[in-house]
Amino acid sequence: MPLLQREEIEVISVDADPAVADLTRITPFELVMVRFPIEGLDAGEFLSIVRDPSSASRRAGVMLLADEAHLEEAAAFLDRGANRIVSATWSDARIWRAVADLLDVAPRVALRVPVMVDVDLASEGVPEVCRSVDLSTSGIRLESPNGYGPGTRLQIGLVLPKVGGVVRVQAEIVRRTDPEREGVHGFAARFTSMSEEDEARLARFVDMVRRELVGS
Repeated sequence: MPLLQREEIEVISVDADPAVADLTRITPFELVMVRFPIEGLDAGEFLSIVRDPSSASRRAGVMLLADEAHLEEAAAFLDRGANRIVSATWSDARIWRAVADLLDVAPRVALRVPVMVDVDLASEGVPEVCRSVDLSTSGIRLESPNGYGPGTRLQIGLVLPKVGGVVRVQAEIVRRTDPEREGVHGFAARFTSMSEEDEARLARFVDMVRRELVGS
């Protein structure tokens, strides 16, 4: 609450109660931030109400805030109504970055290109070559056989066709993919830092691909 109230955001805080579902159904929130597990409420049922076509908040970003013991359980709801899972133990800066991502979601384009990924783990000394599944100016989803978990920091080199050069970004994994639902083993990561030059190059590339997809 103190974190959110420092920003130019109108914040409504309520205790877990069945009436919360009705509140999201009739009130057009931009972001719904939920402490997970939801005491007294079924998370799947609550999310289905939020995403129902008749819900005023169906387009809201939904974040589940879980402690470390419940992160994996919460991750099961990604793309089943929830957009982001964050740990209650993360710093205010990391949680706020996730909030900002959901309040300003960048358009994504489907893309399959080779990507060089340097994983910032002490046990990993050799860069890993992954294949991207989709890409935006704010993040990427990658195929990878390795089980990197949410919060893992990455160094990513994006090889962009037709643009030339390599865009180098700092990134953080926000979730692992669901192979049964998404058909791919891997993870999704948000970009946390890149140079202005690389940011401009990536934006041009994403816009170029989007235009080609619209024109095809």
